[in-house]
Amino acid sequence: MKNNFKDILLDLIDENGTSISELSKLLDIDDSNLYDYKNHGAIPNVDFANRLANYFGCSLDYLFGLDENFKEVKPAKVEPTLFFPRYLRLLEENKISHYKFCKNASVNTSSLWLWKKGSLPKMETLIKIATYFGVSIDYLVGRSDD
Repeated sequence: MKNNFKDILLDLIDENGTSISELSKLLDIDDSNLYDYKNHGAIPNVDFANRLANYFGCSLDYLFGLDENFKEVKPAKVEPTLFFPRYLRLLEENKISHYKFCKNASVNTSSLWLWKKGSLPKMETLIKIATYFGVSIDYLVGRSDD
């Protein structure tokens, strides 16, 4: 199983018989962004990642290689307001401070105030949080309650 976003995206595009230009039009994503993902391994923001996951019918975890099993997933919306309470719950359940988590996971500690105001972390940070706490990205961003 390929475990990086670029390879997984290329496999999904190939399996669905879709071209980059078709996909960019269908998802209203600039094709230069898709070429960056394809050619340079760039990581999309949460909105683009959600559009891709919804189009391919997969979880964000599958799309980013955290789950190697493709499971058909219904399209879902990202709910930014759910992230911060879920993050705080994970800190509490694991008896760890935000500062200690950030230090252990190499995450910028100053992000907390942005998250508190309803901003979502960058996808790279969501992957770190999901991996560290053993939860799904879909759970963190409100696409799933599991």
